[in-house]
Amino acid sequence: MLIFVNVELLFDLLKNNSNKGGKSMSAYPQNCSFRQALYHLCILVGALCVALPMDTHAQSVLTDDTSIATVSWVGAWPEKFKVTINWTTDNESDCTGFNIYRSTSSQMGATAVKINSEGMIPARGSQTIGASYSFTDKKVVPNKTYYYTIEAVGSSGVTRTEACVVKTKRLLEKGAPSGSYPALPEALDALASDPAVDMQKIAVPTWKGDGYYLFSPKESEPVKGFIFYPGGKVKPESYAPLLRSIAAQGYLCVLVQMPSDLAILGYDRATEVLNSYPEITTWAIGGHSLGGVMSCRYVKDFPGTIDGVVLLASYPSSSFSIAESSVQVVSIYGTRDGLVTSDEIQGSVADLPKSVQFVPVVGGNHTQMGWYDTAPYPVQYGDNPAVISREEQQGVVLEAVLQFFEAL
Repeated sequence: MLIFVNVELLFDLLKNNSNKGGKSMSAYPQNCSFRQALYHLCILVGALCVALPMDTHAQSVLTDDTSIATVSWVGAWPEKFKVTINWTTDNESDCTGFNIYRSTSSQMGATAVKINSEGMIPARGSQTIGASYSFTDKKVVPNKTYYYTIEAVGSSGVTRTEACVVKTKRLLEKGAPSGSYPALPEALDALASDPAVDMQKIAVPTWKGDGYYLFSPKESEPVKGFIFYPGGKVKPESYAPLLRSIAAQGYLCVLVQMPSDLAILGYDRATEVLNSYPEITTWAIGGHSLGGVMSCRYVKDFPGTIDGVVLLASYPSSSFSIAESSVQVVSIYGTRDGLVTSDEIQGSVADLPKSVQFVPVVGGNHTQMGWYDTAPYPVQYGDNPAVISREEQQGVVLEAVLQFFEAL
């Protein structure tokens, strides 16, 4: 797969009529061949997941038509002087491993350098089961355009490479995030039980050290539940104050940890939660930014399991369109958001049910949808300053969510 990350300019959303500038990530059937799949690059910036349209159509450079793997997801995360590449496969029918090549030329060719110099990245999937992978390229500098090719290697020794060109722009500088945004003290304080809410940290053995925070009302037996996916590269604890406040009103709330703080790598974790609480008869799922996008993917991939969707500064692309779903949706966004603009939110209406409710938070931004620390900068990288306080913004969000749940 050929993808390139332009780090010469600030992150710039590319728009076209096919996805309305949306944050799409394409998914493909498991029986789709490696040659047939057309891949979209997903640039994950702070808590924003942005899928960008291709400026050319995919060009196949496979040596033959035999499928060795179905790569359904590729993401590149430009951080402070490094680029982390993530990819996920749906299946690996005849795959022994992967190589990654980098070039400063779109033609690749002789300029391409294999950057996994310590050896081929071993395949971990099978004919029916895929896997998730990550590789960090630390030999990058600002003001360069990089081209990456992911190469799948078959057991017969024949390599097949799918080429797909996607343009992105991002400046690698001191203001760019490095790692995940940590939770603020106010958020950490919310991770405790009190007379109104019981809080537990539930470990899930199959999640490799991850789990979820469970907020339960003490004064009632809830029949409605809410599963929340955090924003990209934001610590999940950052959303504890909101989930705690919702639980205090009689709802079961579940704050899910994600692999590497990226919901793209654990979008189906809601299934574990649904199976664990059969007494809940009505379920809503939602999230902030990338978390919201992945909640829409879950609704699309697991129809009939979810009744409502709560989107905070987020919207689905046509790839994850839930326009034909029977779920109820509320889309809450800040009018000062520098990462997901009001126009983009309004433009997402075609991929949402006709009954969708839009709730603007006047003066709110992207950062204040959660309680995470962006120090030494006042807001998340690329966001605009809000003109209302975090408490005010959170109050509007809470009221909108509670009204939505009451009617659900």
